[in-house]
Amino acid sequence: MLDDARGRLEVTSDDEWKVIQPLIEKVMDARREVGFGGGFGRGPRRGGGNNNNDAQGSGNNQGGGRGFRGGGPGPEAEDLQKAIDANASKDELKAKLAKFREARKEKEAKLASAQEELKKVLSVKQEAAAVLIGLLQ
Repeated sequence: MLDDARGRLEVTSDDEWKVIQPLIEKVMDARREVGFGGGFGRGPRRGGGNNNNDAQGSGNNQGGGRGFRGGGPGPEAEDLQKAIDANASKDELKAKLAKFREARKEKEAKLASAQEELKKVLSVKQEAAAVLIGLLQ
């Protein structure tokens, strides 16, 4: 991904790349934390059993077949899923959901900050390319 980004951003100078690369890595790490593209797969399998058909094809047949993208589920997501699986009370679900949403907001803020840092060092043309490859919004 980094080599592709360097090419798409047309960074030919190693000195320029030394400035841009860590900022791209920071954005990519923050995106993984947020879990862009889904978070949970399609939810738990129905019908039980220990078949290996989880939602994302990860090979993980534990935990009801949920697959995760990005950096994997955070503790808040795991707690929320456990509460769902355990048919927790409405109040417990609301509390777990609030914690999950707050954690996601914090991760999204971290991503926005990383994207702003990257944007500051890019030319307008590089910024446009970064938007097209999904580094910036």
